[in-house]
Amino acid sequence: MNGPSPIRRSKSQGGNVMIEFALGSILLVTMFTGSFQYAYSFYQYNTLENSVRAAAQFAQQAAYGSATTDPPSCYSTPIKNIIIYGDPNVSSGTPLLPGLGTGNISITMTFASGAPSSVTVEINSYTLNAIMGSTTLTNKPQVTMPYIGRWSPAGGC
Repeated sequence: MNGPSPIRRSKSQGGNVMIEFALGSILLVTMFTGSFQYAYSFYQYNTLENSVRAAAQFAQQAAYGSATTDPPSCYSTPIKNIIIYGDPNVSSGTPLLPGLGTGNISITMTFASGAPSSVTVEINSYTLNAIMGSTTLTNKPQVTMPYIGRWSPAGGC
């Protein structure tokens, strides 16, 4: 007895391996691409959510110089810079996320008893682009914080 004999394939079975590999690799590539798409979209949204939260925390303590709910530019510009560039003092350069601009950011001051009581920072009409699709965000992420900063209804920041 010489031991077990090796498995021999006929010539007609040799092409089956290539077909099985092609079908299996299509499934694997689709799964990896979908996983990457989900992870990249999640990363973009998480970056956006963190920057909106940081901007809202800055906004709740910044001096507000208006008696209306529409914030003056000296108040809103640093807040928008935090969301877009990650720094209130930077107003140009590469944004944290592609396509994010000042037009996508909404800042609303809420008044109670004639004084600012809370500030809301939100993202409107921003599109998260990924490999195989895109998602448009409306009113999210959104953060509302109580206003605890210095208020001057006469104007000025």
